[in-house]
Amino acid sequence: MSVKLLLIPVLVAVSATAETRKPTCAKPTQGRVWIERSPSGLPLHTEVCTLHVWRYRWTQVTIHASQLAPRPKPAKPLSGHRRRQ
Repeated sequence: MSVKLLLIPVLVAVSATAETRKPTCAKPTQGRVWIERSPSGLPLHTEVCTLHVWRYRWTQVTIHASQLAPRPKPAKPLSGHRRRQ
């Protein structure tokens, strides 16, 4: 009887600490956002379920460092020519 009473809190603790799994990327989950977190709770990276050439896959969301500035700088032209001022 005492083993059964001890087993209940252990099962509850294990289920509470179990990591949730990322769902499969498919048509029903398209557009869904998945945020992977570190053990301390801080976000590590963010992914979005997207459709790429007939296949669904998780794509990592990235931003350019200039977008983090208070006033983002305009993007430079891709050509090798400089503007005359």
